[in-house]
Amino acid sequence: MNDQNQNTEETNLEQELQDMTNMAKRAMADLQNYKRQVEEERRTLMTMSKVSILSEILPAVDNLQRALNHVPAEMQGNEWTKGIEAITKQLEAVLTNSGLEVIATQGISDPNMHEVITTIPGPQDQILEVIEAGYKVGDKVIRPAKVVVGNGQ
Repeated sequence: MNDQNQNTEETNLEQELQDMTNMAKRAMADLQNYKRQVEEERRTLMTMSKVSILSEILPAVDNLQRALNHVPAEMQGNEWTKGIEAITKQLEAVLTNSGLEVIATQGISDPNMHEVITTIPGPQDQILEVIEAGYKVGDKVIRPAKVVVGNGQ
C-alpha cells in the first residue's frame, strides 16, 4: 500500500509538473506575441506620424521646385538663385533620408500610384506627362502622382 501511495503521489506530482510547464510555455508564448504586437503598433504609429508631417511639407517643396523651374533668364546662375537651389536640394535630401520616395512615372499608369488628370492621343494608359510628382513612404502612398496618359488613339 505504501508503494501504491508513493506511485500515485509521484504520478500526481509529475502531472502537476507537466501542467505547470505547459502553463509557463503558454505564458512565454503570450508574452512574445504581446511584444511583437506592441512593436508592430509602435512602427505603425511612427509611420503614420512621419506620413502626416511629410504630407504637410510636400506643398512647400512643390512650390520651391515650381519657383526654380520659372526663374527668369536674367536670374539664371545668380547667387540668390543658387542659394534657393541649395536649400531645395537640402530639404529634398532630408525628406529622402526620412524614407520619402518619389513614385516612378515611367510606363503604364497604376491606379494605386497615379492619378490620371486627363488623356491625350498616345499609347493606351501609357504615362506621357507628369503634372505633379507623387510620393510614398515604404508601401504607403502619401500623394499619388498626377499624370497625363494616352487614350489609345
